[in-house]
Amino acid sequence: MAEQRFEKVLKRFRDLELNHGDQKECEKLLMELKLGMLDFTLIPPFPDENKAKIQLNLARDALELGAFLSVRQLDFEAFGRHVAQLKVYYHDFNSMLEPSKFQFKILGLNLLGLLSHNRIAEFHTELELLSQQALQDECIKFPISLEQAMMEGAYTRVLEASRNAPENFSLFSLPSWQKPCEAKLAIVHRHRTSL
Repeated sequence: MAEQRFEKVLKRFRDLELNHGDQKECEKLLMELKLGMLDFTLIPPFPDENKAKIQLNLARDALELGAFLSVRQLDFEAFGRHVAQLKVYYHDFNSMLEPSKFQFKILGLNLLGLLSHNRIAEFHTELELLSQQALQDECIKFPISLEQAMMEGAYTRVLEASRNAPENFSLFSLPSWQKPCEAKLAIVHRHRTSL
């Protein structure tokens, strides 16, 4: 797929996904984009560095939109695959590419997903890989504060935070926290009243 055709499909996918359009159509466009990426030169050495930058930016944009589609579909496994692919663009090609406006949101959603699936060790490993700049971003601070509240047993704070989550965060994994937190709060309340 030529870059111009890829850009047209990407624009259509972006318009649909960012406006929460038809998921089936988004899946179809994402598949078309992934197939189109096979024609790109995404592995160094790059014969033409300017062309490589264009292709890397297009591929990263497609994968980011794919990650957001996975969030809308509540598909953590697909989201994890997109994040794994995006890390190459965020870390390995960061000297070649302009920073992505979605990078911290996606990394924050990844942290949140790891927490919601009780993958605490992976959560902390991911935290250690983040830059100081990333740690100052609201999308990263949010899952960190949730993890701290969970470790402190402050389940009320977790439930309260889930009601005030940044955009897209409440769609993904916060609803899955509500029942376990409410159950733990009920246990704590029972123990307090029995004393």
